[in-house]
Amino acid sequence: MSLTIEAALSLYYQECIAREQSPRTVEGKRSTLNQFLNFCHSNGIITLNAVALAHLRGYQHFLIEYRTKQGKPLDVATRRNKLVAIREFLRRMFLMDHIDVNPADKFEVPKRPKRLPSGILTEDEIAAIFKQTALHGENGLRDKAILELYYASGMRRAELSKLTLNDVDVNKNLVRINDGKGHKDRVVPIASRTAKLLLEYANTARKNNATFQSGEWLFLNNRSQQFSPKQLSSLVRKYVIRAGVNRKGACNLYRHTAATQMLENGADIRVIQEQLGHADLSTTQVYTKVSNKLLVDTYHRTHPAAIE
Repeated sequence: MSLTIEAALSLYYQECIAREQSPRTVEGKRSTLNQFLNFCHSNGIITLNAVALAHLRGYQHFLIEYRTKQGKPLDVATRRNKLVAIREFLRRMFLMDHIDVNPADKFEVPKRPKRLPSGILTEDEIAAIFKQTALHGENGLRDKAILELYYASGMRRAELSKLTLNDVDVNKNLVRINDGKGHKDRVVPIASRTAKLLLEYANTARKNNATFQSGEWLFLNNRSQQFSPKQLSSLVRKYVIRAGVNRKGACNLYRHTAATQMLENGADIRVIQEQLGHADLSTTQVYTKVSNKLLVDTYHRTHPAAIE
């Protein structure tokens, strides 16, 4: 007897957990695949074996026509991610012998759009944002340490939220990032001024606000507990707005800025790859297309029409 799609999805999530995918990844899949489940039910598709290639193409068309609460269509990247999630779900069901034929074998998804990172901060904008933290006492010191560390390291917000006191070596100006994206650990350098600021924060603001529930987490929220990634985004975005900086984004502003400025100052692309924790060099290479300064400098140095 064929599994219902609901039962198959439940088995799939269990398998994802068994393969040690992060809770955040599994929850993202659950949210994405629930939309496909609702589509199937509305079209009378109940069992896993009933899903056919025509249904996948129908769902693809449904996503093209779909509009958000704001009346906007889904962008290509979002539609692609939703379709890739379904394709992977059906592939795993086939490998686990829950279906005899994989209907997604001949299902093509849109190509991943090649987009450039947006929101590169200038040095003046960074200084203006940092200046805002001076108005908020001990919390401001904590917040400046967070902003400085984002800028100095280029780490992801989830990586920063999991840092502990033992992960920072203020003598060697190094930070250990544990269980980064893809469950990979790495050690990255930071600026001396950043290390000194982290030490000052740890010995004053953090020490004064720590409780038994604080554990060893480096950065503590207003409840003296570990920051969530969402809380970090809100905090960083608040200072961007207060500084009057007209840029979209929050934590990734510093990640993109760090990578672009390192590249413009002569860093090897593979060094930047290691700093950011990219598994694939092609992900890092996008910054070579972002850096207008590098393009302009190279043009004026090499193009015959520009050489005087």
